[in-house]
Amino acid sequence: MIRVVTGLKWLVVFLMLLTPKAYAQDISYNYVQFTYISDTIDFGESVDEVEGSGIGLTLSLGFSPTFAMRLAVASTSLDSFQGIKVDDSKVTTLGVTAHTSVFDNTNIYAIISALKAEFTVIDGMNTLSDSDIGGEIEAGLRHMFSDIFEIELRASYTSVFGEKQNAHGVDARLYVWNSLSIGLGYDVSDDGHALLLATRMDI
Repeated sequence: MIRVVTGLKWLVVFLMLLTPKAYAQDISYNYVQFTYISDTIDFGESVDEVEGSGIGLTLSLGFSPTFAMRLAVASTSLDSFQGIKVDDSKVTTLGVTAHTSVFDNTNIYAIISALKAEFTVIDGMNTLSDSDIGGEIEAGLRHMFSDIFEIELRASYTSVFGEKQNAHGVDARLYVWNSLSIGLGYDVSDDGHALLLATRMDI
């Protein structure tokens, strides 16, 4: 999967060279986004994968030409597995985005966030809940191929519950009406992958 994402990065660089120079649609860091998450967790070779789903909400508000505050909340539920069900897991991040234009229609960005992770596990009789505070660093590239089509590539590093996790992702975003867009994304992490369906409104 990582090879696929790496190949897409080179494809984006190549297509950027072929892209016309100017478009009416700007790359905005003022937006609200709703996301449907279809998640697959892989616990190892001897254990079957566990499917899950959830929803996410992201709010990004710029406070200067190159900085924005970003709040993201994602809640997912996993299917039952070997008599154990994770009824709910929730991740909340609050951070600062730094972004700049590097080419026409192309931005790079970095996000440093504080993170709170929570989960609840039920084994039929007992309930176990826990939470932890951690951190996340994300870096990415956004490029407008036309005034209605955008590609985003991103990578992140997360530390929480004493664990470290790397993830890579790609998003394709289609602007269907003014500042309203729909998006399809795919994430690959150390222990699973996720399909993302998003609706975003620039504000």
